[in-house]
Amino acid sequence: MKKTVPGADTPVFFDIEASGFDGVPIEIGWAYADLETGVIHVESHLINPPREWTINQVWDKRAAKLHGISRQDLQTQGLPPQKIAERMNSILADCMLYADDPVWDEDWLDALYYSTTLSPSFTVHPLPASGMIDNRARENGWEGGRFSVLLKSIGEEYRTVHRAGEDARQLASLWLAASRKSPNAS
Repeated sequence: MKKTVPGADTPVFFDIEASGFDGVPIEIGWAYADLETGVIHVESHLINPPREWTINQVWDKRAAKLHGISRQDLQTQGLPPQKIAERMNSILADCMLYADDPVWDEDWLDALYYSTTLSPSFTVHPLPASGMIDNRARENGWEGGRFSVLLKSIGEEYRTVHRAGEDARQLASLWLAASRKSPNAS
């Protein structure tokens, strides 16, 4: 795997897909934007659940219909939580992570790390990603209406697909757009 590392002051957006609301994490993805190049770096992994997660008992067919991930996908393509935690700690050390729903996503992140020998080397911010992106837009002179048009165009480009990497990519795209000065900014 290529090691692309965000700077410590670069916000990283992450998302987790789960087997259901009361379930376990089954996919994790993160993304961040390079302001100089406009490139959005994305990485995601299916999670091969350890036995103690008893995935069959917490598998929600409605959630599976949304994300399109099967239990077989997890077993054949998923990585063990230990490997994913090692990768995250390596790439995201000292970074601030933002999620669209930090309460749920941090609970699932905790479940992933709890099944390993590691602790996260990064911090999850309690502010939802949308609040951070909105703050960034205001700092750059975006008025509500003009930024809404920009958000709509990005939303059309990246529809929420309930896959962790793509959902994280959409958040990073929104942050990148909010980081550009509004044409009407003074």
